[in-house]
Amino acid sequence: MPETLTWAEFDDFWKAWNETKTLADLIPWITAHADKMEKTRPEIVREIIIAMSQQYDMHLEKASSVDLLSEHQACINDAQGLLDLLNLFIDENIPLIYQESFLTVEVFEKFFEIFCKWGHFTGNKADQKLRATEKVVIDKWIIKINNIGLSPDYILRLKKSWGQSFGRQKKEIEELKDQVLVILTPVEDDITQEILRKEGGVRDLFSYDAGPGVKDRLLNVKSNLWNPNNNSPALRILATAYKDPVVQVNALELLQLLKDTSNTGTWELKADQVKAFYKNHEPITAIWQAAIATPLQFRCLYSARDLRKHLISMGIGEASLPLPNWLLAGMEDNETKQTSKQDIAAE
Repeated sequence: MPETLTWAEFDDFWKAWNETKTLADLIPWITAHADKMEKTRPEIVREIIIAMSQQYDMHLEKASSVDLLSEHQACINDAQGLLDLLNLFIDENIPLIYQESFLTVEVFEKFFEIFCKWGHFTGNKADQKLRATEKVVIDKWIIKINNIGLSPDYILRLKKSWGQSFGRQKKEIEELKDQVLVILTPVEDDITQEILRKEGGVRDLFSYDAGPGVKDRLLNVKSNLWNPNNNSPALRILATAYKDPVVQVNALELLQLLKDTSNTGTWELKADQVKAFYKNHEPITAIWQAAIATPLQFRCLYSARDLRKHLISMGIGEASLPLPNWLLAGMEDNETKQTSKQDIAAE
């Protein structure tokens, strides 16, 4: 049960809805309940939608257990009424309440969980109609939050709702995923490109909930990031490093990430995945050229040369890894110091 609604209060809301059938006319009820509970109006709308999802589940539960066809149809009609209102919450604007304030991940997950529970109930026309409407609602929800400009991370968090197995209804859930991925794929592509463009993009890759899809695209040369019809967005972005210091730093940090994970990997990036990326020399050389697009400060020179040595050890040809004069600065001194340290250790 939602925190700010009793079932009696939800029944009162439902009565108000059936008397008006317009979202705008529900504002007085929502406002009065928000004042009573000392909550905001978006919080109340979120609770209403969660309650609707739970009521929807209860109607389907009852429909599956009654004996008479008339009782079954009555439950289906009640469930359809809830879906109709949920559709309106997605389609229409409520005066003074922004959709992004109540179409949240938490609310989506409540409804999606119920869809997963009943997805395999397709044995009769009434159930088939509900399943089809549920898919429409979920597709519209994804499109809506994309269109109103919510954070792309929001969309990726929705995908994490699909991380479990759903038994008998797994086929139906996979079909839904395929439909929604058509919407999500360009969003994930955009987020992955943004990693190369925004300050701290690579450095913060594991500290925020970017989702596995983004990380897979970043290190998959067959992804749209690297190879859409020989017009790679990543290569175009990297080519701007000479005038965009953020891109250059991200390229440098991406090389360091590849080096650090090439042997042991991480729980999100497997070593085999990283090593497979090294086999495609064009992206690696483009990243290197972006990383050295302008001179690095002195304390970074040794580590940059070390990154180059690592790339060579991974099979990247020296000729494709330019070594500008400024990167050679202090190289002999450092090598001399290294030799001295080795001589001292030998003695």
